[in-house]
Amino acid sequence: MKKLYKGKTCVVCEEEKEDGMYVYTAFICWECEREIVQTEPGTEKYEQLVKKLGKIRKPSVFS
Repeated sequence: MKKLYKGKTCVVCEEEKEDGMYVYTAFICWECEREIVQTEPGTEKYEQLVKKLGKIRKPSVFS
């Protein structure tokens, strides 16, 4: 089930967006989510997306 969140900054495009989803603690807008899914592995764009997604950290269960 997709949950909508309003007015957050996307971890990929770094723009303020109305709608998107959270992956752990990082917000991803629907446009970037679509781009991530459609990008072919091994391309330069894929490598750029992997670097940006590397910002996502699993939340600590002890925090």
